[in-house]
Amino acid sequence: EVIAAGRTKSGCTVHFVTEEVDSGPIVVQKECEVLPDETSDSLKSKVQALEGVAFIEAINMFKDGVIGPDAAAKGGPISYKDAGVDIDAGNEL
Repeated sequence: EVIAAGRTKSGCTVHFVTEEVDSGPIVVQKECEVLPDETSDSLKSKVQALEGVAFIEAINMFKDGVIGPDAAAKGGPISYKDAGVDIDAGNEL
């Protein structure tokens, strides 16, 4: 869907889990360029490579108290919905 829509960027998001599907506060987002000759397989590989980086960053943020229970009083991250992100759009890669 990203390629078919002619989007120039894609990526991944790490977020907290809440009762509502994919509505938890965003912790980390990584993006990559969608090239004119991109295929679904090449884009999938690029996004999957970003996922490991994003998870490690999120884990370190939690470990360092930047996010999580110790950081709640600091305002916390925003949710997908607040950011205007349609998480289901990536399911059609």
